[in-house]
Amino acid sequence: LPWLRTVLDPHLPPFFCSGLAIDVPGHGKVVVDIGYGGTFYAFLSAEQLGLDVCSSKTRDLVSAASAVTEAVKKQFKLHHPESEDLAFLYGTILTDGKDAFSEEPTTNICVFADEQVDRSPTGSGVTARIALQYHKGLIQLDQSRTFRSSTTGSLFTGKAVKASGLCWAFPCLKGCWKCAQWGSRKAFLFLGKGVGKEGGACRSCPPTNLALGGF
Repeated sequence: LPWLRTVLDPHLPPFFCSGLAIDVPGHGKVVVDIGYGGTFYAFLSAEQLGLDVCSSKTRDLVSAASAVTEAVKKQFKLHHPESEDLAFLYGTILTDGKDAFSEEPTTNICVFADEQVDRSPTGSGVTARIALQYHKGLIQLDQSRTFRSSTTGSLFTGKAVKASGLCWAFPCLKGCWKCAQWGSRKAFLFLGKGVGKEGGACRSCPPTNLALGGF
């Protein structure tokens, strides 16, 4: 899983893994990303669940996101490299799917804990979404993205500000995904032993470290 440091705390190593197929009762098979920015979240577009994050009823979004959270918990075992106390899925963030760079805000809703809804775009979620967007080549360095809460309209802005060159391959959740090491705004690095099920394998990817700014 790629690693990422936040601008708020260079000693906190967020990271993510993309492209996990899961079966969600009542919704069928969907593809999610798992991201960590202080706690673990599952990310996917609301469209995959037959919903619109901007116009669907909040109750419907909450129910669908909660179903995803429970499905991920049952189908994947998370592991945190520093503390097993942090190795749990806190919630699911449904997005509008607009991850490619745009001057317009991209909207999401975070459903966490006991079906609670974050009134903000969620700082740790924004961190992970920027990492995902950069990793997938959807945004470039110094391209600011604005993130909007679907429930209150509140906005957060962030960007990737620096990239440089280390990469490791290590075990991840299940199967194989591309993995990279990520650094902080101040170029701190974290050497991890891996995230996920024992015996998983990853392919190495093009060297890249990421730093964030603008929160």
